Amino acid sequence: MRSLVTKFTLVSSLMALVVILASPGCGGDDEDYCAIYCPAVLAAGCDNGPADLNDCLGGCRTVQQMCGSQFDALADCAGGNPTFDCNAYDSPAPVGCDSQNDVLTACLQQVSVFCVQSCPEVVAAGCTNGPGDLDDCLSGCGASETSCPTEFQAVAQCAGSSPTFACDANLSPYPEGCQTQNDALLLCL
Repeated sequence: MRSLVTKFTLVSSLMALVVILASPGCGGDDEDYCAIYCPAVLAAGCDNGPADLNDCLGGCRTVQQMCGSQFDALADCAGGNPTFDCNAYDSPAPVGCDSQNDVLTACLQQVSVFCVQSCPEVVAAGCTNGPGDLDDCLSGCGASETSCPTEFQAVAQCAGSSPTFACDANLSPYPEGCQTQNDALLLCL
């Protein structure tokens, strides 16, 4: 079984490709789009990007099938000639479409957008009792969301879309300014 980060890496790479597939102004079938734009995705040079052209071509339809409306929103944002850069997960993503990319990634990972936006910051906080990597963070965040949805939503609402994290007295990460909501979530868990 692949780890969550490996799954995330593959899905993020495929997601970047599928954005291009729906771009306006291109003719032909999905495989033609992939053949034309996969080199641009590969050129971004992200560590968590597709391994090679075949890897890139292999998953073009998967993301669109899994999360069609989220995919369409990202494709609309990216336009017909997107530029790719490496995101916080070191996966290729179209430049200027961060919020749409987060929504699509959340759909693919089956976690909230808050988890996708927060995990890089949570790991960067380096708390002793926090997740060791993005894999652990996404898994734990998703489990918290499922186990205690009301408390989780209160933390997410308090933290907003660009949270910063610090370590509490127990050396666990929490979104700054949201200690009360985070304590309620921890009590629920």
